[in-house]
Amino acid sequence: MSESIDNAGERDIFKDHVAKLEKHGEHLETLEWKKPGSSTYAIWYVRQFGVLMVWGDCYEATYMWNPEKGINLGWMAGLNEDYFLSKCRASPHGHEPKVFDYRALEKNLKAHFIESCTWKDPMCPEGECECCDERRKEEKLFDEYGGWLNMEDEYTWVTWLRENGDDVFGPGWWESVPTGMILSPCIHLHLEGLKRAFKSLRKDTL
Repeated sequence: MSESIDNAGERDIFKDHVAKLEKHGEHLETLEWKKPGSSTYAIWYVRQFGVLMVWGDCYEATYMWNPEKGINLGWMAGLNEDYFLSKCRASPHGHEPKVFDYRALEKNLKAHFIESCTWKDPMCPEGECECCDERRKEEKLFDEYGGWLNMEDEYTWVTWLRENGDDVFGPGWWESVPTGMILSPCIHLHLEGLKRAFKSLRKDTL
């Protein structure tokens, strides 16, 4: 597994990759997506009927669809992330995997605290209504209770919420407070690799 794979979405790790697609009849096909002479960020895909197995330098996972006519790697490359995620059956992060990301949590919390109620009440004068005051009070309490210092991992964050959620956010905080959970990197990389591979193959056939 290459270093910093979890941050791979921040750069173009597939820039020099080349796609090699092989079909073995209607129900079996393989795709190699890698930089020639290197295994860094390489991904191999095998699709048999409605089962897709993925492995390589960007995690391993298994996805499953009903084996209907027309399902192939090219069709899978056109899917969106939410649907692709729903078909994951096994991965390093479990079934339909999402992972904790403190950067996403910090970003979403800041958005939560600066949010005015203008989306609910167009008459709210530049964040000066009661709803906006409550947000500011929440942010002050969050800081006083050490919320910003307890976001380094999922266990620490969840423990802090259980102990302080009611005092800081009030009853029912779990309905609106950001969780910090994002799509597992393996799902994004597997689908992005598949999309980029087929885009490359289409260019080669022009």
